[in-house]
Amino acid sequence: MTRWEKFDVAYAVLPPSPFEEFDVEFDAALVRRGDVHADGDFTGGDLYRMAGVGSTDELTAFVIDGDLTVGGTLDLDEGAPETFALMVTGTLRAAVVSVDATMLYVYGGAVVSRLIHFATTDGTLSIGGTTDCPLTIYDDGNLEVDSTGHVLNRRFGETSPDLVDGLVRDDGWVDDRLALAWARDGKPLLRR
Repeated sequence: MTRWEKFDVAYAVLPPSPFEEFDVEFDAALVRRGDVHADGDFTGGDLYRMAGVGSTDELTAFVIDGDLTVGGTLDLDEGAPETFALMVTGTLRAAVVSVDATMLYVYGGAVVSRLIHFATTDGTLSIGGTTDCPLTIYDDGNLEVDSTGHVLNRRFGETSPDLVDGLVRDDGWVDDRLALAWARDGKPLLRR
C-alpha cells in the first residue's frame, strides 16, 4: 500500500502494530503504509495535498505506518486547513519540528538535529521512544518526550546558561519565535 487508505480498509492489511490501540475519537483516519521522505521542509498543507484531501471539518488522523524523514523543518500547522493528528509508527527524523495546535504522535523515537518548538497551550506532542534533540522549548501543551537534550518550559520561566546570547528576553522568558527562526536559518542556539 503506497497510497492513502481509509483506516477501516487499511486496518485489515496492516501487520501487528500500534494500531491495535487506535483511538477511535477521530472522525476520519487515513493510513499510508511505508516510509515518507521530504528533502526540504514538510508542512501540514503538504500532508493534506499528499493524501489528496482538502478541508474536511472533521478531526482527521493521518497515519504513516513507517518512518518520517524531513530534511528541513516539519511544521505541521503551516498550510493545514484545520487541526489534525499525525501518527508515525516508526522514527521521526528532522532538522526542526514545530507543532502548535496539531497533535503529533510518534511511536518510535525521534532524531531532531536542531530544535523542537512546541510553544503552545493547545496541541499534543508525544514521542514513545527516546528523543535525540539538543533543545526543546514548550509552553503548556501536552508534551510527552524523553529527551537527551535541554527541555525548557517557558510557562515556568525555565532557561539555561547554555543558550546563546539573545535568546532570553529582558523579561526572562526564552524567545521561542526567535529560536525557531534561528534554528531554521542554521544559527546556533546553544553554546558548545
